[in-house]
Amino acid sequence: MKDQYKTTYNDLKKMNTFLKGMCFCLVIICLFTIGISNKDPLIIRESLDKIETISVESSQLETFDVDIMLRNFVLNFDFYNSYRVNQIYMSLNIMTSDLRQKFLNEVFTESNLENIRNLNAVTNTIFDEISFKQTGDVIIATVVYTREIESFDAEIENKVVRLDLVIDILPKRSKANPYGMLISEYKRSILG
Repeated sequence: MKDQYKTTYNDLKKMNTFLKGMCFCLVIICLFTIGISNKDPLIIRESLDKIETISVESSQLETFDVDIMLRNFVLNFDFYNSYRVNQIYMSLNIMTSDLRQKFLNEVFTESNLENIRNLNAVTNTIFDEISFKQTGDVIIATVVYTREIESFDAEIENKVVRLDLVIDILPKRSKANPYGMLISEYKRSILG
């Protein structure tokens, strides 16, 4: 009987030592993952013919970056789509804080958002023209697009919209600003 207790005690000591080693390994793994998570994100550029992975430090802006940012901005900044109204924040995130605050206070009031939701409309965006030119640390951009609005209550309606944007180029990309650019001025004109 005494041997049985001694064997059980030795087994518990071995298991305890093993678990201490596992805890030590898990702490090392946790510290390693925390160290990795604090690094800047990778930039992945995808075009029709190639995919590039670029580190943040060496990622200079290219025409593809500006084009993608403008397309994402227009697709997410949709005043007519009742089902995508919750994605407007994605376009607000690529605005300067002053412009973002202006839109939150004047345009995206709770009553306006409720009106958009009550439209019961879906949209399709067709880009007609995207042009931009860099002058110093800013990019002057013009986007002309057609927004096809289809509602359950009304006929299909097309709106041709022109956006004139001034985009500030940031010194460095970050997790908060993965495009490396922020829209600082916004002018919207409905052409038809």
